[in-house]
Amino acid sequence: MKAAVTVKENYEFRRIYRKGKSLVSPQMVLYWQKNRQGQSRLGITVSTKLGHAVVRNRVRRRFRELYRLHKPEMQPGFDVILVARGRAVRSTYQQLDETYLRLLRQAGLVPEDFALYTTYENSTFCKPNPAYYLEIARTLHVQPEECLMVGNDATEDMAAREVGMDVFLLTDCLINAKNRDLNAYPRGDFAALNAYIDALQ
Repeated sequence: MKAAVTVKENYEFRRIYRKGKSLVSPQMVLYWQKNRQGQSRLGITVSTKLGHAVVRNRVRRRFRELYRLHKPEMQPGFDVILVARGRAVRSTYQQLDETYLRLLRQAGLVPEDFALYTTYENSTFCKPNPAYYLEIARTLHVQPEECLMVGNDATEDMAAREVGMDVFLLTDCLINAKNRDLNAYPRGDFAALNAYIDALQ
């Protein structure tokens, strides 16, 4: 079994924490950032607060196995860091696997789930510039009015409304750095999102 290529240096961890993106669950935090190495790398952080060495090592082994099993499905060329949270110690392997795969999909790191995967290399604009959303619509050959933008950032994701897209603000892992009035947007958890989509059909 080939060992995973790892993120080792503290300065690399700090860079990914600072400049990368992240998603949070009760079991783990997933950080990810595009790299220029053409291959993905894994970093794992397990705090001493989670337990003694035996407990921490078990969590690390499980995280490494999650990464190994799902790496073939992942978009290559990303640095991925998994930070263990309290519930990781008490969760079954199956629960960790379900959580990790869900976070990968939310992060867009499983490309076959998407018709288009935007990166700095293939995009002219970025969020929250409304032109970013217009460019996506043109690439997919759809009208903005035919689209639903689902996101958890009240500023960057909800900007899609400016070009005529329908929007839904996920309140799980909500980001509202500018303290926007959330009443302006349809919003809720994943169950509410499913109900919203059903109502559109």
